[in-house]
Amino acid sequence: HYCPYSTDERVNAYNYQASSWSASDGAYIRLKNLTLGYSFPEHLLEKQKVISGCRIYFTGTDLWEYSQILDGWDPEAKSGASSTARYPFMRGFSFGVNLTF
Repeated sequence: HYCPYSTDERVNAYNYQASSWSASDGAYIRLKNLTLGYSFPEHLLEKQKVISGCRIYFTGTDLWEYSQILDGWDPEAKSGASSTARYPFMRGFSFGVNLTF
């Protein structure tokens, strides 16, 4: 069954047919956001009488991805974007401390 990419007869005359040869599996799985934190118990903080609360945390974005996409680009990028409008997969990390006096 003939399945052209185009309805333009000039293009179809060159026998361009749809093919899985240039297609790739676009499925992926990603750990998009993760926040881990620890709040110190009050009984540890009450001894020093200055800090009434203390929490430490780590936040990460785009920490892990599994994909069979071989070009290294972000699979969530806008489709049809030119190469100058696409960015590689980017990771971000934040560490912090929240203190209450």
